[in-house]
Amino acid sequence: GETWMRGELPDDVLDKAATGFGPVSYAAGAAGVMVAANMNGGTGATSVVLLSEDPQTWQEVEHPLATSGDMGLEVTANPDGEYLLSEPVGGAPGPVPIVGAVSSDSQTWQVVTSTEEYQIAGGGNDWSTGWRDGFAIVAQVSGDDATGPEEGMGQTQIWLMTDERTWAEVDMADVPASHLVPGDYHGSSLGLLVVGEDLSQHDTEPAEGNTSLLLTSDGQTWQDISTDLPLGGPTMAMPLVLGEASVLVGLRGPDVPAPAQMQLWVGTPIDR
Repeated sequence: GETWMRGELPDDVLDKAATGFGPVSYAAGAAGVMVAANMNGGTGATSVVLLSEDPQTWQEVEHPLATSGDMGLEVTANPDGEYLLSEPVGGAPGPVPIVGAVSSDSQTWQVVTSTEEYQIAGGGNDWSTGWRDGFAIVAQVSGDDATGPEEGMGQTQIWLMTDERTWAEVDMADVPASHLVPGDYHGSSLGLLVVGEDLSQHDTEPAEGNTSLLLTSDGQTWQDISTDLPLGGPTMAMPLVLGEASVLVGLRGPDVPAPAQMQLWVGTPIDR
């Protein structure tokens, strides 16, 4: 954190990024910094995956996934330095499998596909994260077995990558919140951290003060760590960062003094 090196993407990527679509995701892994740069090609996103060790000189990464799609590609890395490359899915015309590709060196990739297919109602960027046991993906699933309080939106579902290199569903009944906030989803060697809100079946807006921070270290048992915050739980948590040793939380709400507008707290989640 004391010595820094400035890097830039290649000019041709930066020029295309100026159209407004631009690079989306970055990941630092064992082979260097990997970027999934997504450009608007007129008929959807066209993705190029780049890798750099410095990050000054970039090389294009060959991989087994399609480079065109409505949402482009996303890359993330886990604490072991592996990369996950995937195409966030949302609004597909029919059920689709969850597909990703994993590599530790950017040269050899293993495709990881779920055994089941899902009707994905919403995915979007930041749908993947690395964590202590590999990788996780989150999306909103619609269908007879996945109904939620938001009409037409479905229910949030998390998948974890298994040792057998497939995707396994998390039992969402064990997650103590009726709704998970899209995008507020973080992983590290400490586990997985998500933001939850309690919604009624007839109300799509959370009640005041019921936002919770939910942590799991094994993907099965979840704990609400927001009860340990000095203000007794945030009305809004932003920014939210799960590091390798602690968590940073930004609090906004009626208990935060008006001149402050936001307070930043750092703490260490402890399993009970």
